[in-house]
Amino acid sequence: MLQDMLTLLPRDFGTPVLVAALVGILAGLALWAAGARASRGTLTLLAVAAGAALGLQVPRWLDWHIAGWTTAMGGSLALGLSAYVWHRAWVGVAFSAVLALWAALAAWVSCRHGQSWAWPDWEKGSNVGQFLYAAWLTLPTDVQRVLPFAFGAAVISGIAVVVAWPRVATVLLYSLGGLTLVTALTLAVLRRHHPDWLDILPARGSSQVIGLFVLTLGGALLQWKPSAAAADDEDPAPPRPAKAKQVQSRSVWDD
Repeated sequence: MLQDMLTLLPRDFGTPVLVAALVGILAGLALWAAGARASRGTLTLLAVAAGAALGLQVPRWLDWHIAGWTTAMGGSLALGLSAYVWHRAWVGVAFSAVLALWAALAAWVSCRHGQSWAWPDWEKGSNVGQFLYAAWLTLPTDVQRVLPFAFGAAVISGIAVVVAWPRVATVLLYSLGGLTLVTALTLAVLRRHHPDWLDILPARGSSQVIGLFVLTLGGALLQWKPSAAAADDEDPAPPRPAKAKQVQSRSVWDD
């Protein structure tokens, strides 16, 4: 399974990308161990960054003759505020996205039938949507057929978990999300600089799945109590009203 993930990762990258990958590994470890403790703030920062990145592209996508920084500010403000106010909804979106990544990997492993694949070259003047569409067209036919169903099942599962057990979804989001970041970046760095170290990976895919499951469960258990304390700090329980003094009534017959 992890060997199949290697076929989807970039092979050649320079020193700046290596430094970024090492920083990403450290960030992934932090998310795996303690991300749920500051979930609202983390999602808000990520939403601000995503809103700014999308806002920069909006004028070019819609052929608007305005500066990109104006839509970037608006996008970062809108998405950041929504992530802060509707924290649980963003947990559902992020958790569904992480599950969709692993569902895509499962579809690739089961349906590629030994075929290879590489990311297309980034053409000058293209945008993210065009790049992803070009990547979709180069996927094997069986993967194209199965991938939408895998994505749909992952999204439905993520939404169901966050609706039924929001605290479980929160700790699983950061445990699985951090583990995904660490796994992908570590594999890419090792293949680039120490490919012989990859021989220590278990050969059987079932062993790899069990190992990833245990690590995900361990990260979730590690964050369970801190996530409860964070939830209490963000949404403190309303104070209980003081008990009214009970006034004993006396009848005229008591005198």
